[in-house]
Order: sequence, then structure tokens, then C-alpha cells
Amino acid sequence: IAPTLEVVPATDGERVWLVQPGVNDTPTTIELVNLVEVQVTRLGSWEIEGIWHPAGSTVDGLVLNSDSDRVLVVGFDGATIGEVDGRAISVGWQSIGIIGDDGELSVTDASLGNPVAVQRPGGGIWVGVGGPIIPSEAPPVVTGQERLLVGQSENDTVGVYILDTSGATQHIYDATPNAIASWTRAGDWVAVVENGSVALIKAETGEIHDLGEIIPPDHWVLTAG
Repeated sequence: IAPTLEVVPATDGERVWLVQPGVNDTPTTIELVNLVEVQVTRLGSWEIEGIWHPAGSTVDGLVLNSDSDRVLVVGFDGATIGEVDGRAISVGWQSIGIIGDDGELSVTDASLGNPVAVQRPGGGIWVGVGGPIIPSEAPPVVTGQERLLVGQSENDTVGVYILDTSGATQHIYDATPNAIASWTRAGDWVAVVENGSVALIKAETGEIHDLGEIIPPDHWVLTAG
């Protein structure tokens, strides 16, 4: 049985990556398609040995995680333009947050180069909180190349942090485990979804607007824009 096809928008809002992770001895299949034409156009199709899952998309290409803790960036021509040990937990237009084999976090450029170590602000472990950058014709004013969303799990609480390319972190919220955080389209607010509740946090000031339990029972957030 083949794994679920995974869809990752490219940052330009015109192209989309389609990823079919490998299973057993079959390779991972990647396709790049253009969605703005009258008819969907296939721009490329490639195979990569092993089982890979998409973590997001940068201006340089598609970011993939392997089951063996490797991170790979595939360019728009299908060529590998970066590969390192670790796991990508946050991906932006021009930066990637990587957890290394030692559990420490670093932030790289869009092709996994120029890593900068991130000082751990507490005693917890780094975790992903979701929240890829929303594709558009230009990077959001605040986020874009400069900011990622990451989490730090400690004592059944996940602290949500804004991470910039210098390695500096800014704590903005404490959430429950399995919470999902994402940028709003303009990049000036962060939305945090936990269980049925939603909170909005102003990125610059940390101001919190609690919207309460607005998700109906037996429902969950699949995607948001």
C-alpha cells in the first residue's frame, strides 16, 4: 500500500511539489507542477532512494526529512542542493530550523548552508509546532527570510518561540502538547490552535487575543490560510 501523497506549495504561489514517500525498497517520487496555467503542467518528475517526507519549501527548493534523520533540499531542477544530518522542524522562505543528532537546534539558509547555533532558552527539548510560511508573490513583511516558529517541550507544556536567522529566540506563548502554530498571511500575528481553542499572538509585542473554544466538538483544524 503506497503512503499518502503529500502536497507542498512552493513559495512563489504558482508551483506545487507532490511527494509520494517510498515504501520498503521503492524510492520516493517527487513531481513539480504549475497550477496557474489553464491546464496543470508537469515541470519535472524525479525519484530519490529511501523514504523521505516533506518538511516545507524554501525559495531554493523542497525540504525533505528521512526516517534515518537526514535533511535534504531538492532544487527546482531535481538536483540535490543541500544535505545534512538531523531533522527539519521549521521551514521559511530563506531559512530552515534543524535539530541535530545531539538534540541541539540550528538555523540555516534556504539550501542548508551557513548554520547558526541556537542557544536553548530552557531545559526542554526542541519540537516542531507546524506553521509553514504561506506562499504568495512576495515574502511577508515580518517573516519571509527572517523568522521561523519552533517549540520547546518541558513539563507537559510547549513554549512557542519565534526564531530568527541570528539564532535569537523570542518566547510568545505557552501551549499544550500537540498544539499547532502558524503565521497569518501578513506575518504580523501567530495563530495557535490547541484542542478546540484558538489564540492570536502579536509577533512584535507578544499581545495575546484569546478567541476561546471556537472549533466545534469532534472537529479539528486541517488547514488554515
